[in-house]
Amino acid sequence: MRPCSDAPTAPSPSPRVPSPAPANSPTATYELVFTATWSAETHPQDFPSFPHFSPPIGGTHDASVHFRRGGEPASLGIKRMAE
Repeated sequence: MRPCSDAPTAPSPSPRVPSPAPANSPTATYELVFTATWSAETHPQDFPSFPHFSPPIGGTHDASVHFRRGGEPASLGIKRMAE
């Protein structure tokens, strides 16, 4: 048995809108949705035999913090993370 080419596809999840935090709240909640489009179909020439993504990381900061600035080399920490 082969799949029907006009079979319905699963709908994309609708974004969840978080409840607003109370006024003057010291906390915030964020939600991140990662949708991978990297596949053997999108990269037929160089798709690896064991494809995977590293777990996501995140952080919050104000405008005075810079992890990297354009035109500057990456720090040793950023280089190690990327490699």
